[in-house]
Amino acid sequence: MLHIPLILTFIRLFFAPLIFPILLFYFWSEGINIINLFLCLFFVFLCITDFLDGYFARRLNQETQLGRALDPIADKFLIYPTLVTLLALNKIYFYWVILLIGREFFVMALRIIALEKNIVVHASGIAKFKTAVQMVVLIFIILSPYTLANQPRWYCFLSMALIVSAIFFAFISAFLYTINLMKKLYPKSKDS
Repeated sequence: MLHIPLILTFIRLFFAPLIFPILLFYFWSEGINIINLFLCLFFVFLCITDFLDGYFARRLNQETQLGRALDPIADKFLIYPTLVTLLALNKIYFYWVILLIGREFFVMALRIIALEKNIVVHASGIAKFKTAVQMVVLIFIILSPYTLANQPRWYCFLSMALIVSAIFFAFISAFLYTINLMKKLYPKSKDS
């Protein structure tokens, strides 16, 4: 039976990789206009489903294995296609996209190792904060009327600061995840 948290996750799984990137690619235009605002609000709605599915799962006592497995996938389905679409629109540099997506593949590999060893490493608070920071950065870039070709200097510095902070938290959370996994893979013996 589908509960509210799973319905919200499925909304994100469907709209984030399939509908939103198409809308963003074909309708975003340079300059501030109502369509760009609508695209931004639609992305914000998808981001809010990420918060609400966890909130309702805990509040209504509807946490499930399926929900725990699908939630991080839905987050990636929201972030990756949006990054790639913004890259196609020339609104973000390719190396930022490579760093952010590469980090996710690294953590995914660690999760596979943990699964094979039957080890559970829960998402840390900083990992959740990292996702929130990435969402804020993407909202800022979507709403911005500039591409890389026509951005003013002040916007260049501001967007760079935001992206660097997103990458900083992404790599700090990956480092902490690696440390926690290593502690569980190689616990200190009681004799030493």
